[in-house]
Amino acid sequence: MRPKVKFCGMTDMLDIGKAEELGVDFVGLIFVRSSPRSVTLEDATYLRNEITGAKTVGVFMNMPPERINKYCKKLHLDYAQLHGKPDIEKCRKITTPVIQAFRGVPDMKVAEAFLKICPYILIDKADGENEADFDAISELPESIRSKLFLAGGLDP
Repeated sequence: MRPKVKFCGMTDMLDIGKAEELGVDFVGLIFVRSSPRSVTLEDATYLRNEITGAKTVGVFMNMPPERINKYCKKLHLDYAQLHGKPDIEKCRKITTPVIQAFRGVPDMKVAEAFLKICPYILIDKADGENEADFDAISELPESIRSKLFLAGGLDP
C-alpha cells in the first residue's frame, strides 16, 4: 500500500498545479494567521477551485468550532485539521471529518480515543525536537499507524 501524501500550506495556483501533477492525495490550506503560509478566506476560495484531484484540508489552530464549520462549508473542504490543545469535544462539534494534530507521539489510549471520532491523526515533531520520534511511532499498533500523518522533521 502506497503511503498517502499531503502537501500543506498552498498559497498560489502554481503550487497547487504542481501538487496535482505529482498526484498528492491531500492539499492543505492554512487558516492560522501567525503562519507565513496562511491564506485568507477570500484567497482560499480561488485556490480551492484549482484543487480537482486531491482531498482538501483546512488547517486551523485555536479557532471556535462554529467558525471552522463556516470555513469548511464555504470552501467544501474534505477535512479540518486541528492544531492546539487536542479536545475530543471540539472534534465532535466540527461537521467536517477531523484530522487531530499532536505535538509528539500521543499515548496509545489517547490516540485510540481520538480515532473513534477522527478518521486520521497527525503527529508533528515535539517542541524542541529536530525530528519525529520514529521509534515511538513504530511501537504503535498497525490499527493506529495506518491512520497517521507524519509532519515536521521529515528528511529523505
